[in-house]
Amino acid sequence: MARSFTGTDVVNPATVNLGNAAKSCCFFAKQASAVNNARWIDTTGITLFQIYYGTVNNRFTIAHFGSGTTGLWYVNAADHGLTLTNWFFFGWSWDGNIANVPLAYVAAEGAAAVTPVTVTVNTAPTGVPNADASVNVWIGNSSNGLNPCNGSMAHPSVFDRVASQAEFNEALQAATAGNPGGSGRGRWALDATNPATDLSGNGHDGAITGTSVVADPSFYSVAGGGVFPSRSRRNQRLLVR
Repeated sequence: MARSFTGTDVVNPATVNLGNAAKSCCFFAKQASAVNNARWIDTTGITLFQIYYGTVNNRFTIAHFGSGTTGLWYVNAADHGLTLTNWFFFGWSWDGNIANVPLAYVAAEGAAAVTPVTVTVNTAPTGVPNADASVNVWIGNSSNGLNPCNGSMAHPSVFDRVASQAEFNEALQAATAGNPGGSGRGRWALDATNPATDLSGNGHDGAITGTSVVADPSFYSVAGGGVFPSRSRRNQRLLVR
């Protein structure tokens, strides 16, 4: 299961403690169409970071805010075999050091594990990165409701530290195996049962505005781990013969 976002649809969890300069985030998404500045993850209160889609080169753009120039980094989706109208997994982590570029990982439709990808500096940050213990996390839209992701999302997670490639693999495989728990600061399944419930165990439950449940065949359960997305029914039949 997943959630589709259009118009002013958004999931807004309760304030999340992201007090460290280091940050990480991951999620599954699928674009319905190309819309510039479509937000997947946004934060307000004190703005920490945004992850959004840009139509220029089909970019994932990561923005991190601080006392000086806002850091802007991007990943070109097409450079890594991603078709954004299919399901994909995206994860990024940053140690909070303005001299360092974030790490990013993707899994294209059909992949069993994440792959490290090149992150390009658009604007190098200056000053001190923002850090705050009470951050509002906005999923699937910006805080003003003007930038819906115009597609579907599932299992977003946020961390107040650098998450490893192994942890992103764990998030990928746990979600596709129907076990949406995780070790992040906050994790939300966005399904019919737990649309805005924090499944990390940290109690950051929130509110949901609009959205609709998407029963997308790209998500399915496989005993012992699983990969995403679904194989075709024909291929599944061939596998069990």
